[in-house]
Amino acid sequence: MSFFVGAFRANFIVWVLFLWVFLLSGCLLFPAVLITASAVGVEYSINNVAYKVLPEKMDHVRTGVDVAVSRMALKIHQRWAKEEDGQIMKASTRKHGVDIFIIAVTEKTTRLRVDAFNKEFTFLKDKALAAAVIVETEKELRAMGLLRASR
Repeated sequence: MSFFVGAFRANFIVWVLFLWVFLLSGCLLFPAVLITASAVGVEYSINNVAYKVLPEKMDHVRTGVDVAVSRMALKIHQRWAKEEDGQIMKASTRKHGVDIFIIAVTEKTTRLRVDAFNKEFTFLKDKALAAAVIVETEKELRAMGLLRASR
């Protein structure tokens, strides 16, 4: 047990020092990024693809995504094709392509992954658009009475 306490204390000290260095370095963007990411509850992979695991069946999440994409007026190019582990929808805006993946983690849990990228330079990602698709999907699932409000 003392090993875990020592490991926790060491990690805590590293994180405190890390935050202290960034906050004192004059980086105004860093606190804003922390606030934005924590407020939305959306995680990002190392290649800036947004994802969130939702406690709902894959069919429900697919319906929520359909309504969210429709509400956001995204142009749909491909509607729910089979992918390796799940399904993919391809949509776009004037400047961005949007790939939306849903993967059943369990029978009642689904991973929603959104890759919003610049059409000209695909390595440039639009985190705000990806997060908006996820947030709108969650709103729709709540409206359908499936997700509880966040605490």
